[in-house]
Amino acid sequence: MSGIFAMRLGLLYIILSLSTLCTAQTATNYEAGELLVQFDPSRDFQSFCRTFEQNTGVDIQHTETLSDIASIYLIEFTDKSISLDQLSSLLFTYPEILVVQKNHFVSVRESIPNDILFSDQWHLKNDGSSGGTIDADIDATDAWDITTGGTTTHSDDIVVCVVEGSGVDITHTDLVGNIWHNTHETNGDGIDNDGNGYIDDVDGWNVVDLNDDVGNGSHGTRVAGMIGAVGNNSIGISG
Repeated sequence: MSGIFAMRLGLLYIILSLSTLCTAQTATNYEAGELLVQFDPSRDFQSFCRTFEQNTGVDIQHTETLSDIASIYLIEFTDKSISLDQLSSLLFTYPEILVVQKNHFVSVRESIPNDILFSDQWHLKNDGSSGGTIDADIDATDAWDITTGGTTTHSDDIVVCVVEGSGVDITHTDLVGNIWHNTHETNGDGIDNDGNGYIDDVDGWNVVDLNDDVGNGSHGTRVAGMIGAVGNNSIGISG
């Protein structure tokens, strides 16, 4: 008989065979013989570990609390060649275990765009060039490594309103890809299609002249570029 077979009798787990848990494996991007688990905070983790060892015969060499608040623990097994995939599946059969994951290696990384003027945007990424102060920036490149794309966690589009007296050149090559358009309005028909009080406000509204001419001022274009210039397109700056 091979493989892992378990019978659940109340809180008792009877393991009939652990032979496949001892297959050799080569760790690549994670620590061999280690798992991270999120545990039911209403239960006692150390008691669980003792019960797990008794039921399975798998020796636990060390445990460590990584987060009291989130109830996350590191489990280090004595046998470093043990199959972590098999162990993960086994741990998941216990209701006290909420999440299981290998202890992956992490590395510092950031997303550097290829925009030709990005090196001038020291406020986004300051590497100390030209006498600047290293890391005197807003860590934009670190944020971009987490997410880009202009949407919220609920997949809603992020729209930024620029109030600018000179207007914005919405046809600028580094802006046109990110310019918002009011899809509920029909351009040029002279009708307030969406009923918001503004006629033909497809690209915005001129609050001075009260029309849909949003202008093309240089200052407004630079402001809009700092916010929404298309990133990583080999053109100009990054918004």
